[in-house]
Amino acid sequence: MDSMEGLGNSPSSTAVRQRQQQEAGGKLIRSILLSNEMDQNQSSAAIQAK
Repeated sequence: MDSMEGLGNSPSSTAVRQRQQQEAGGKLIRSILLSNEMDQNQSSAAIQAK
């Protein structure tokens, strides 16, 4: 923890920032996966319709 203080940020603030970045990244990945699933469902439905 001492090394974090050397960066000029308090350890708690850096931990919060990292957590926020992880949550934002998780939402982004989840939305991409969801959109991919939607595309696959639509394409498979189109194939079945033929």
